[in-house]
Amino acid sequence: MSRLSSVLASPAVWRADQLSEAAGDSTAVCSTGFMTLNDYFPGGGWPLGVMVEVLQAQASHHDWQLLLPALSVLCAAKPVLLVGAASRFVQPFIPGLAACGLSAQRLLWVDCQDPAAQLWVAEQGLRCPSIAAVLAWLPQDRRVTMPALRRLHLAAQTHGHALFVFRPSAVAQDASPAPLRVMLEPPSADSAAETAMRLHILKRRGPPLMQALDLPARPDGICRLLAASRARRELGRTGPLPIPLALKSSICLASENWQ
Repeated sequence: MSRLSSVLASPAVWRADQLSEAAGDSTAVCSTGFMTLNDYFPGGGWPLGVMVEVLQAQASHHDWQLLLPALSVLCAAKPVLLVGAASRFVQPFIPGLAACGLSAQRLLWVDCQDPAAQLWVAEQGLRCPSIAAVLAWLPQDRRVTMPALRRLHLAAQTHGHALFVFRPSAVAQDASPAPLRVMLEPPSADSAAETAMRLHILKRRGPPLMQALDLPARPDGICRLLAASRARRELGRTGPLPIPLALKSSICLASENWQ
């Protein structure tokens, strides 16, 4: 085998027609909470230590629906910094966020409208070791320059924090340092009733994904809990709950050990 062939055969070499194990230089990821989405992201979740860009025609509550499952895990011990969440659709609604696992004690909200101030606050948050994640809603125009975005991306890389930047869909064709870019849209008219949002993966370290992904209103974990609750109610009407096979085996083994 030639030297070039041996290098290309190395698992450390990423091929453009394959989905990378990580979205960027960082290998750390956090599950999105949507198994369908994890399967299409390098590393199987939201990458940490890089910029993730979320594009929309205008800010909406879908921002929270998309990120809350991950934020409830990332911010279990450290706060999340919100920058520029001025739209009424994305302003933090404390009771709703708390019900989804993100307590008010984990929120730091800086409401500033000046683009330079927003970028400065976001960068300082990324440099702070006591911050778990930074969410920045940048102006709905092209006032944010490429050097400014690179600076934010570098700060996220240097300090390993999660960084989500929200920008208008009008910049979808513009260059960006973000290794992962997605675009959110409302569900189409022919989508299933339980579909809450449609997501396009515009950029990832892997082959292009042409089709859009329809995401449910609730993450997988909540859906499983609700399904289990419904099953429990149904079984409660007809008799006691059956013991799952894995739990039954554990009980039998514990009984044998006790004897």
